[in-house]
Amino acid sequence: MSTINQLVSIALQLQNDLKLSNHKFIAHQVALLYQCINQAGPQFSTKYKSRVEENFSALKETSNMSDEPRLPIELQAWLSDLTADIVSEALFSGRPMSQQTPEAPHLSDYINRVSSGNSLGELMPTQ
Repeated sequence: MSTINQLVSIALQLQNDLKLSNHKFIAHQVALLYQCINQAGPQFSTKYKSRVEENFSALKETSNMSDEPRLPIELQAWLSDLTADIVSEALFSGRPMSQQTPEAPHLSDYINRVSSGNSLGELMPTQ
């Protein structure tokens, strides 16, 4: 679950950073996003890895052009769409939580017990 959280955090940070006037470090952030995509598993890597690879060279080239580079509108739109798709997929994939990440079964069990109307006493593990 922490990998998905990191992926969402970086994607949201990139969306915010697109609003800045200086995009000097966007390529570095996209490289970090790419690593998180790979770590998040095939659900993300099969969809988003190639999308990053398609435009990474242009991002890197633009960010090295001047001391205060600004991405062209086309790259800004591409990155905005990419990060929005990643966040949407991570937060609203529609799959049961237990299938989203290997760490989620315990949280999924808890949520299932809470949603089935068990009392707090029934939710507490017995020793």
